[in-house]
Amino acid sequence: MSTADPEADFFSIVTGKVMKRFLKDRSGNFAILSAIVMVPLIISIGVAVEYRRAVNLRTMLQSSLDAGVLAGAKALSSGESQAMQAALDMFKADAKEIYDDGSIEALALKPTFTIADGIVSGAFSYPMKTPLLNIVSVKEVPVGVTSAADSGGSGVELAMVVDVSSSMEDDDKIKDLRKSAVALIDTLYKTAETRKDTWVSVVPFDGRVNVSDYSTGWIDKNLAPSNAGTNMNCTGLRSTTNRTSDALPEVEKFPPYLTGNNYGSSSTCGGTKVRGWSFEKTPIRNILLNLKTGYGTSIWEGAAWGHRMLSPKWKGRWGKADLPHDYGKGPPKVLILMTDGENTPGDYGDPFNTSAANLMQEATCAEMKKNGITIFAVAFDISDSAAKPLKNCASSLKHYFSSTTSVGMTEIFKQIGASLSTGKPRLVK
Repeated sequence: MSTADPEADFFSIVTGKVMKRFLKDRSGNFAILSAIVMVPLIISIGVAVEYRRAVNLRTMLQSSLDAGVLAGAKALSSGESQAMQAALDMFKADAKEIYDDGSIEALALKPTFTIADGIVSGAFSYPMKTPLLNIVSVKEVPVGVTSAADSGGSGVELAMVVDVSSSMEDDDKIKDLRKSAVALIDTLYKTAETRKDTWVSVVPFDGRVNVSDYSTGWIDKNLAPSNAGTNMNCTGLRSTTNRTSDALPEVEKFPPYLTGNNYGSSSTCGGTKVRGWSFEKTPIRNILLNLKTGYGTSIWEGAAWGHRMLSPKWKGRWGKADLPHDYGKGPPKVLILMTDGENTPGDYGDPFNTSAANLMQEATCAEMKKNGITIFAVAFDISDSAAKPLKNCASSLKHYFSSTTSVGMTEIFKQIGASLSTGKPRLVK
């Protein structure tokens, strides 16, 4: 929306041309006297009529340009060239009266559109003919408008919590996950390496979550019993009070994850390491393209670490000093929770059953939703019984997705990516 004063612009242009015209005219006393008597009256009538025409034209052009940039902002998720074409098409359709005569001169008039930082900006100037002012050599007056809109998206803090349990090897589902997760990132970032106010993390889970790249000072090895295995880089179970909470290690440290002795494979500590916050697309794509499977399925544990990834209490713990943002102070917080099965605590020797694990999972999701975190839940070829706790985690039924095929999974992740990359277009200036 333009902030220029059309009345001031119009009268400054007309007045300047009129004064220039009459300062040059010294053709005689009678002509001067006639000009003194008649010309001001004619000019005042002409100015009034042409000014009203200019105001009406400017109102129409402003509305058309606003519609154009909004259409462009809406189409941004399809690419910049598509957005600019959508903006131009909408402007021409809305301002069709200036193109009605089909003249080469009219058809050559086009707005100028630019795109930067997710904002579609437009400018247009129309040379309005002023026949009533020809007497003072004012043949036309430019009527200009500007506008800008964004897609309504305000960036995102996205935690991708994905299942890398051994069952993901079945039918090569881990390959399907890699492809689908990367499709989401490509939909979100498009061809850019960065996106305004957008950060992404990846939290792969099997029976545990491998946070070993970040966990210095989080694990108290003195809490390990004498029969603990040699792998002490992953976290074990805290007390029931803090088992799934976002309480910091300063509140209660984690015991080491126990290997061997019915606690899973002695070499297992999460199939793929957690990747903390990244502003750039490439590091996230790389970890997703190299997801590897582990052993067991602890969806509840994945949800718990996803919560810790997004919780402001853990600011500075995931590779970025100022992330995650405080609730309500940064972009929306979003968690994607994807699995191909159900909780199997017995695989890791955990002292509770699947039903208890489901309850912990749902309690963690409820806490996140209470804090304004949006949860997308994605089921990949799972049973109805396994789907129930996953549905309960989703922010709404619209945030729950299910598929049994590779193509379906890719489309789901693309759809989520598109929903995160665009919002309701809005005029911004």
